[in-house]
Amino acid sequence: DVFRTSIVTGFPYDKSVERVVIIGNGIAGVTAADHIRRRHPKCEIHLVGRERPHLYNRMGITRLIYGRSAMQGLYLLPEQWYEDFNVTCWLNTQVTAVDSTAQQVTLGTGETLAYDRLILTTGSQSFVPPIEGFGMPGTFVLRTADDAMAIRTYVQEYACRQAVVAGGGLLGLEAAYGLHKLGIAVTVLERSPALLSRQLDGQGAAFLAAQLAQMGITILLESEVATVKADEAAEAERSHPGTIQLKDGRSLPCELLLVAAGIRADLELAQRAGVQTNRGIVVDAQMRTSNPYIFAAGDVVEFDGALEGLWPAAVSQGTIAAANAVAAAGAPLQAYAPAAPVTTLKVAGIDLTTIGRFEASGSDEVTVALAEEQTNKYRKLVIAGGQIAGAILLGYPEEAAGVTEAVRQKLDVLNQLPALRAGDWSGLRKLVD
Repeated sequence: DVFRTSIVTGFPYDKSVERVVIIGNGIAGVTAADHIRRRHPKCEIHLVGRERPHLYNRMGITRLIYGRSAMQGLYLLPEQWYEDFNVTCWLNTQVTAVDSTAQQVTLGTGETLAYDRLILTTGSQSFVPPIEGFGMPGTFVLRTADDAMAIRTYVQEYACRQAVVAGGGLLGLEAAYGLHKLGIAVTVLERSPALLSRQLDGQGAAFLAAQLAQMGITILLESEVATVKADEAAEAERSHPGTIQLKDGRSLPCELLLVAAGIRADLELAQRAGVQTNRGIVVDAQMRTSNPYIFAAGDVVEFDGALEGLWPAAVSQGTIAAANAVAAAGAPLQAYAPAAPVTTLKVAGIDLTTIGRFEASGSDEVTVALAEEQTNKYRKLVIAGGQIAGAILLGYPEEAAGVTEAVRQKLDVLNQLPALRAGDWSGLRKLVD
């Protein structure tokens, strides 16, 4: 549990750091607050979040579309936690300015907060490509709990029965499943020739598409929205989607359009603070920005040219930013080392886990690929230097923990190759038994 808070004994904290301000109360920001308090018992911690709720499981928000319990079960910490560990929360609060010279942030309410250290965990925003008509009622993105609940409200108010999801990535597929669970006919548009091209090879993508089709979700590959057209029967001042036109000229009925075309780091405050940005806030391995008093973590961060955008990376980066932000001068600093990315698709009836890369990059690397055509199940390993460098597990939830543990331990699996090729992966499962 990330938040089983304990004091880090013997940690040399900087007593001159009297106030830390963290902008963003997602997993990176709250992790940072937690780990600052573990190390620095006395400093003020101010956690500023623009959303209304406390920290919640953002990976579970599609449940807000089809589930009846709203936010119940999504919160990750009891409200008492913030009081117990003396973290001052500013919810539903925007930061309008960062003055890095005066070391002060200005809130949308007009109030100001001085800081000795600032940690930026501003996350990312949904990217919407140019789509004529996007922005009318009935067109959505899905990034926050409020977005998900607004979709559920709209579906009920307008009795929607046909929806289009523009984007066949992990979020788009999970959103499509959420709408499907509400009894809506859903079409997913993916501009690439295959689904999840960053996580799956061609065989895995084809099997996944077949599984989704069996559920009743329509997938259209190499398809993009050009225009959202209003329902001609709707009143002009209350226009809502009726059809969409694709870039190839085809038209589809559409009463609700959800765009899940990717994310972009939210850099506005970082740029106002004058720190170096590229696609994200540029940080070193200590999560330091170009300003020695400003750190960053989470989806907004660009480290070694990459933006990871994954929950485990945000937790690790928030921990490291916190420890280094309050460390005494001369104390050893923690360093971030990216792990092989692990992604999962959270759709009932489909078990997909991908780890690292899915193609061999040289003749000295080994690939093990096993397919079950009848059931659309597929598993694949990429082995480099004797260790698992990547995996695809579609329909094999029982194998995910063992493969992940083998990657984490950097286990040499060459002696298991004959068994792995024969479909016996019990040797990996034993790692977690």
